[in-house]
Amino acid sequence: MAFVDSKAIALATNHTLNINAEILEDRTKDDGDAPVAEFDKYTWGITTDTVVGDNENVSNEQTVIDLIDQMLTLEKVGIVTDAATPTTGSVPASGWEDVDDTNEYPASRGEAYIESLSITAGASGFATSSVSFKGQGTLS
Repeated sequence: MAFVDSKAIALATNHTLNINAEILEDRTKDDGDAPVAEFDKYTWGITTDTVVGDNENVSNEQTVIDLIDQMLTLEKVGIVTDAATPTTGSVPASGWEDVDDTNEYPASRGEAYIESLSITAGASGFATSSVSFKGQGTLS
């Protein structure tokens, strides 16, 4: 699950969290032939795919329209990824919630920019969207 500013991304079909370590290789005359690898920093991002829907009656979900509005402000958004407490059946009556269950299920929190957003509407079927978030700062 991915939450933006404490609201679940509506009608998401999948989410992907990417974390990359940047390793510097440094070689000095004292190292001989072996380069010294040293951690520099990490970068992270999230991508999500959704079925496009706009339901104004669901106030606890981020719709594609909400995400477009947030992207155009060029400001960071709060991001939470959560393995989500397992449930049976469909969406809970109160909607998906960002709950602090990190001691039971893995979760990550940080801030990110909406890096890209695309909407695809074919001649048949449902419209879909893909959203990419670029992490800014630490992911905890």
